[in-house]
Amino acid sequence: MTSWPASWFIKWLAKQKEYSPQPYEQCAKVLREAGQAGKANRVLFAGKVRERQEAWKHNKWRWAGLWVLQAFIGHGLGAYMFLSLIWVLGLALAGTYVIHQWPPAQPGLGWPASLAYSLDMLLPFVKVAKAHESIVPTGWAAFYFYFHKLMGWLLGFFVVAGLTGLTKKS
Repeated sequence: MTSWPASWFIKWLAKQKEYSPQPYEQCAKVLREAGQAGKANRVLFAGKVRERQEAWKHNKWRWAGLWVLQAFIGHGLGAYMFLSLIWVLGLALAGTYVIHQWPPAQPGLGWPASLAYSLDMLLPFVKVAKAHESIVPTGWAAFYFYFHKLMGWLLGFFVVAGLTGLTKKS
């Protein structure tokens, strides 16, 4: 059975009328013990998707929390954690564009320096370069970078929560 695709297990588990995480967790445990960690993660992810769908019916706040976890870190399950890297890349590129292009543009700030500044503002525990400490965005760019910093802190929090396993239990 462990040679069957993960989609078969997911369809089979979806047949339960009322959602319970236990069958998904048990199936994932068996797959993991059989050396199928990737399939186990896909089954657990499908269980979290179903949990989120059920939460919509009963508790919109829980639904929103599960949606955020899925969007930012894929519930902290295996390769789905790399969603956070896509967010970092997207936000870093957006910040690079804002600081480099939009008035009042920073004089003498090239694309590489703009990217370094964007990463400095985004990653709360990482300092890419000290040369950017004199840059102070103004106008709406300043407001964008407040959002940028907040998103960096949120992404960091979610990644730590995912890596420590806090997102895996209901």
